[in-house]
Amino acid sequence: MVNRPQIAFAAFLAILMTSCQTASTPPVGWRSPVYQLLIDDSALPVNWTFEATESITSTDPATNHVSRSWIHGTNIAWESIWRAYTIDDAKEKYNELSQEFEAPRISTDGHIYVDFLVPAEISFRSSVADEYNLACGWWDRPYCLVIARYRNYVVKLRIDQKAEFDGVQADGMTYAEIETLIRAMDAKFVEFYGQLTATAIP
Repeated sequence: MVNRPQIAFAAFLAILMTSCQTASTPPVGWRSPVYQLLIDDSALPVNWTFEATESITSTDPATNHVSRSWIHGTNIAWESIWRAYTIDDAKEKYNELSQEFEAPRISTDGHIYVDFLVPAEISFRSSVADEYNLACGWWDRPYCLVIARYRNYVVKLRIDQKAEFDGVQADGMTYAEIETLIRAMDAKFVEFYGQLTATAIP
């Protein structure tokens, strides 16, 4: 006679063991230092300098959030990278950060707001990112914002922009310089995942 309780219990144990094994297996690249994925200083335009006080560049492989910033006069550019243990967690972080694109604001005395839109002047779109969004606009100052997800990594890149609105001028980066920085960000992940794939090939 088939012992249904024993079969059900055995099936439960099998599922539990599989789940534990899956949970204990870290994602690809988990033990690699995240700071290596930050944009190199050489990608920045001339006269933009690294700002150490606003940066988190720990070389510890266990560090899952790093950032790097650069300044030029009163202008700033900064990049942050978050590493999640699961794709779902990374998607949640991406959605959280993407809310900045949708934040309703209006221009008031002393505050300029111009809708954030995808600029026609920047043609680059990542072909390797799982999710990617780029928009430029004004909120007190003009800047471009990129949020991208590469598997279980999420990147936020914010760059002050050279622009003029209603007589107010800002001397951040040009569209061409911003695109160069975005390409440098994307290239880091193309190289990173290419190296991991090559390592995995026997």
